[in-house]
Amino acid sequence: MKLQRQEQERREQEKKRQEQERLRREKRRAKNKEIRKQIKELKQKKEKLHLEKYAKARVLSGPRRYHRDEETIKVYEQRIRQIDKFMLEIDSELKKLETTIQG
Repeated sequence: MKLQRQEQERREQEKKRQEQERLRREKRRAKNKEIRKQIKELKQKKEKLHLEKYAKARVLSGPRRYHRDEETIKVYEQRIRQIDKFMLEIDSELKKLETTIQG
């Protein structure tokens, strides 16, 4: 009798432990999924910024016909500097997120 009760308690504890482990895995998967979603969004944002920077740099490096307005040149140069800053911030955020993904 006593052995059966101990065996039953051991089985219940094992089931409880397995259930807790399953719940931990599910939470980790959900968290990793959210992190991957954020990483994807940041990469898309970075790609858009890169494209904008490329377009503005092309205008600035092009023939003089694009350089008629000095104010436009200043605005483009400022925007390129801003884009560089944003891209560095995105890179650091991406590194931080990639290290938080749990295996």
